[in-house]
Amino acid sequence: MRCRMAADAAAAAMIEAVSSLVLRWLYPPTCILCGAPGCRGRDLCVGCVGDLPRISRPCHLCGLPLPDEVSSPCAQCRLRSPEADLVIAPYRYAPPLDRLVQRAKFNRDLAAARLLGTLLGESVQDSGHELPSLIVPVPLHPSRQRQRGYNQSTELARHAGRRLAIRVSTKSIVRTRNNPPQAGLTAEARRGNVHGAFAVQGDLHDTHIAVVDDVLTTGSTASEIVRCLRHAGSLRVEVWTIARTL
Repeated sequence: MRCRMAADAAAAAMIEAVSSLVLRWLYPPTCILCGAPGCRGRDLCVGCVGDLPRISRPCHLCGLPLPDEVSSPCAQCRLRSPEADLVIAPYRYAPPLDRLVQRAKFNRDLAAARLLGTLLGESVQDSGHELPSLIVPVPLHPSRQRQRGYNQSTELARHAGRRLAIRVSTKSIVRTRNNPPQAGLTAEARRGNVHGAFAVQGDLHDTHIAVVDDVLTTGSTASEIVRCLRHAGSLRVEVWTIARTL
């Protein structure tokens, strides 16, 4: 069954890739930040690619940048290991990337979400780590999903999954409690705010899973989901986000 699902995901990715090539030929990519011609088939130009605030030496357990003389994991993660086995967060949440995240999150900008998901998939691919068998986006509560219209984490996961030919599930994790937004809360309040807010739905057969969100701040939301997945039997759980706050 799992082999069949993997084959179906690969076939869907191939169809998507061919369709994308046709669309790119008909409608050449244009940078969504400055309007210049895009590069490498993306809606981002060479200049704006260079302006993205990449984290060059991140800790592999928390995503924070490491001092030159320190190797991964960082001192804080050595003292208290985070819930996730790996964190991939290629960029700082800073201009001009933060504008793209806000457009995807609050303005329903599907082009920005597609670009961010593609950049995330490329970063995961470049990392050289073993790929998971399943990608799970951080879910919204159904009432907030209806209010917002769509889930930006799902859009990022979909495009990263297509880039990597990995299945994406929007039903494996559900948000059971409509807790207030995390923005503006302290780290301790964030942990309490999401405690017990998620649950695994159905039988989970994948033992290597990546949780996808847009921005990693304290990691409280992702850590709560990681705990749920581990309790359900996942042996390795990673967290992928396009950006990390410092």
